[in-house]
Amino acid sequence: MLFPQTAPDEPTPVSVPNDFLPADRPYTECISAVQPLGCGSEARGGWEQGVLFGVLVAGLVIIGWRIVRSTRRRQQPAPTSGVSTPGPDAGS
Repeated sequence: MLFPQTAPDEPTPVSVPNDFLPADRPYTECISAVQPLGCGSEARGGWEQGVLFGVLVAGLVIIGWRIVRSTRRRQQPAPTSGVSTPGPDAGS
């Protein structure tokens, strides 16, 4: 025999419950791009997810504020010191 059968002393695989799928419905009904009603669980979400969402929104606001600020600074004319400098055609 090239491939031996499983040895009798090997443990059988253990089924681990999934907290994100309900136990009273088949899992094929609850896996899709848009989750149907009645397929959610209490394990989803929570205060940690809300904090993460807040941090992401705050980060995006800071990035947007920095972009707007740097754009407005570039559009402002440079301050002049009152001394006029000759242009490129002034010497001829």
